[in-house]
Amino acid sequence: MTLTKKLISAFLAIIMVCSLAMPVFAEEEKSTLESLGETLDGVSKSLDFRRTDASGATVKLSKTSYVYNGKIRKPSVKVTLNGTALEKGMDFKVTYPDNCKSVGNHKVKVEFVGMYEGADRELTFTIKPAKMPAATSVKKLKGKKAAVTVSWKKVTTNNKGYLIQLATDKKFKKNVKYAEAKKDKTSKTVKGLKSGKKYYVRVCSFTKVNGVKVPTKWSKAKTVKVK
Repeated sequence: MTLTKKLISAFLAIIMVCSLAMPVFAEEEKSTLESLGETLDGVSKSLDFRRTDASGATVKLSKTSYVYNGKIRKPSVKVTLNGTALEKGMDFKVTYPDNCKSVGNHKVKVEFVGMYEGADRELTFTIKPAKMPAATSVKKLKGKKAAVTVSWKKVTTNNKGYLIQLATDKKFKKNVKYAEAKKDKTSKTVKGLKSGKKYYVRVCSFTKVNGVKVPTKWSKAKTVKVK
C-alpha cells in the first residue's frame, strides 16, 4: 500500500469514528451505517478521492417472487465485488418503492455510495396473486408462409388469457415476436415472421389483478420452420 493510500485510509478511519460518535440529524429511519455511508460519499466527492469502480459488481435480490398475503415484501439485497461482500449503508444504499405489498412488479433501486461508484442498478421482484392459473403447454406448431399457427393446452381455472412468444434463438433474444389470445382460445396464427427461419415458440397463461397481467411460467419451448 502506498503512503498516499495509507494516509487516505487513516483519514477515513478518523471520519468513521467521528461519524459514529456524532448524533444523527437525518431522518429517523436512517441507520448509522446509512448516515456514515452518505458522509463518506460526500467526503470522497468533495476531496476528489479516487473511488472504487463497482460497475462489475454482482447485485442480487434474496427473493424475486412472492405470493400475495397482504403484508409488505422487501427482499434483501446482496452486493459482491471481486468476491467481497459490500456493506449496505456504508457502500451502497437501497430504495424500495411505495406499496410493496400489492400484486405486480416492484422495482428496487441500488445506489453505490462511500468509496464506491458506478451506475445505479434496478432490480425487479414480483408479487403474484394467491390464486394463479395452471401452466399450459404447446401442443402443436404448423409453419406457414411468414406465419406460424400455435396450438396449446386449455387452462380454465383463474385464467384470463394466453401470451405467445416466438424468437429465432432458444434464449428468446433475437427477432422476438409476441401475441395474445383470449381465455377461450386454444390456437392462434402469428403473422409477420421471417420466411425460411426456424422459430422457438412458448406459451403461458395469465390472470389479471387490478388490470395488470400476471403470467404463469413459460411452457417448454418447441421449434417450427416458417415457410
